[in-house]
Order: sequence, then C-alpha cells, then structure tokens
Amino acid sequence: MERQLYGGDLGEDMTKAYRRKSPDIADMSTEWCVGGLLARPGLDLKTRELICVTLCAVAGIGMGSVNDPVIAHANAALRVGATKREIYEALLQCVWYTGAGPIHVALTALKDFFDEEFFETEFDDDDAPVSVTV
Repeated sequence: MERQLYGGDLGEDMTKAYRRKSPDIADMSTEWCVGGLLARPGLDLKTRELICVTLCAVAGIGMGSVNDPVIAHANAALRVGATKREIYEALLQCVWYTGAGPIHVALTALKDFFDEEFFETEFDDDDAPVSVTV
C-alpha cells in the first residue's frame, strides 16, 4: 500500500529521511499509518488522503523539500483517484476554520502542483459559487 500511495522513489526517500532522524519513527509510520490507519475499513483511500492533505496543511506542515507531508499526501491522493480540483477544494474548505494562513502555506508548498495551467483550465462558468441555504 505504501508504494501505491507514495510511489517508489518518493516513498523510499521519505522512509530513508525518517530513518536517518529516527528508525523508530520510520517503523511507526509504516506500521501505524500505512498498515493501521490507512488500512481501516469505512473510508476509501481517496477520502483518507484528502483528509491527510488538509490535516497536514492545518498543522502547518508544508514548506520545504518535495518530501513534505502536504506534497506527499497530495500526490498520493492523485494516485488513488482524487483530482487536483478536489484537493484544492478540500484545502479551501479549511479556511473558515483555520484562517487563511495555514492554507496559504500549504498552497505555497504546492505551487508546482497547482501550476498556472490548473487555474486557467480548471475553472469555468459552470464553477460559479453555489448558493447554499442553511
């Protein structure tokens, strides 16, 4: 499952980086997160990865190299069927609750993920805001 979500090189690079910091954390990440939490019934992997992207964003994890959790989980979400639009909207959903700061940091980390082409082609007149009655 780890290879399916995080790919060959990226997943292995992340594991090596964790192992250099702490072999125990590397083992716990694989056993608890990949083997335990992500393998639980009740939610599909796409939903779980969208949750992971937003949680990493609101926790303020996102700036730095390609191995950052926000980027890794955004790419994993794509691998299991999410669209870039769904990832973007999941992040925007958090703004009201967290403020714009953490989401801006995450979007900055994902600057290559959400390139100019995404914003030029992903949104059209059909994407006008929907009125919601509460």
